Amino acid sequence: MICEKSGYQMQPNPIISSDLPKEPQPSPLVPSVPDTKTIDNTVKRIPHPPIFKKPVHIFWICDCSGSMGWKNPSNNLVMIDVINQAIPEVIQKIREESQDIRTAQILMRTLKFSDHAEWVDIESIPVDQYTWKKLSPNGGSALGEAFSKLALELKPNDEGGTMPPKAHRPVLVLITSGDQTDNWTKGFKELIDQFWAEHADRIAIGFDGTDENLLKVFISAGRIVEEFPIMIKDAEMNPDQYLCSRLTACFSALQLGHHYRWGGYSHSCFYKIYKKNTVTLNRPRDFSNELIEIYKSLDSFDKAIAINPDLPEVWHNRGSSLARLNRNTEALASFERALAINPNDAETWNTCGDLLNFFGRYTEAVDSYDKAIAINPEYIEAWCNRGVALAEHRQYSEAVTSFDKALIIKPDAEVVRKNREIALQYGSLRDRNPNI
Repeated sequence: MICEKSGYQMQPNPIISSDLPKEPQPSPLVPSVPDTKTIDNTVKRIPHPPIFKKPVHIFWICDCSGSMGWKNPSNNLVMIDVINQAIPEVIQKIREESQDIRTAQILMRTLKFSDHAEWVDIESIPVDQYTWKKLSPNGGSALGEAFSKLALELKPNDEGGTMPPKAHRPVLVLITSGDQTDNWTKGFKELIDQFWAEHADRIAIGFDGTDENLLKVFISAGRIVEEFPIMIKDAEMNPDQYLCSRLTACFSALQLGHHYRWGGYSHSCFYKIYKKNTVTLNRPRDFSNELIEIYKSLDSFDKAIAINPDLPEVWHNRGSSLARLNRNTEALASFERALAINPNDAETWNTCGDLLNFFGRYTEAVDSYDKAIAINPEYIEAWCNRGVALAEHRQYSEAVTSFDKALIIKPDAEVVRKNREIALQYGSLRDRNPNI
């Protein structure tokens, strides 16, 4: 089965006609580099090219329903005040850390929901200019409408949204309390159908009375920052300080703008090929029922392993279930256990490569694909995924070679052909600017 990720496709540089200025205009993706020659053609030192800063969008999704106005008698704090006190401190910490980030611009925007959902800010604002606006509780809890609004915002900018073709993963922070008053699952499906939402980092925060299953589904549908939601208990004497410390720890773990593993281009540029029934590193579409089935199957695999721990197929299937829950560290360990029992499984080597590539361990990923190919030289999926890993490591010429190998096996493989074209384009761009 071939899975494509739709998104921005790089366009060739425009042709400069004779009636335009003789000085060619730089590509919009490449920072302009000052001319290296003076008028008398003597060569000067080449200045360091300006660094292209990719945005990191942080979206605060905040419950402002009437339940957030409940006052805790043990600490005399209204729940909404916990948010209003904790988040400005977290923003300040992010602001301080962002001063050392040279390759990313952190942007923030707040979406509040009560009877209806509405944006607090007109647009995303750089963190060094962002001011938290105090929220007030009133009305119902239209979380589904909030998810739908966020889905529109996370569309690519050429489809009416605000996400540029080149960006780091966005961060979605959900804070809610009590029951929802609309069909939140419908809005959530609209949200996770968006590429940038699907690949976002996720943090879920709930107060006592919040449906923890809702928060777990929100986390499981994306890349997990913390495996369990952050729950603010009524007994907390300093819930604002607790929330601040937990959020600060989450953002520190993310290392915003420092360690993103997708290179200097859009997440959606390169496509991977997967075999049927193998892990795809994507959340299940029918998340509500399918998540339950995944947890059940995971329990069955664990029971089977307790009876006989030497069945590679069980370890492989266990890894696939864990990966679908985005518990990717555990998934990788399961796949490696399967390979320890049966090292001649090309499909499992290919899947290990996908996970290693996800973790940014490109050299190990390529090594896994090489082992899959050594077992099955006609394994087109491994050749294509090997090329993707090399391209994400900015080794574009080697990536093209892998794609060429795949095209020899299957000349009409459209996904491979697209990847090859993109790798060639980025290789050409990088020859002109090493920051790409």
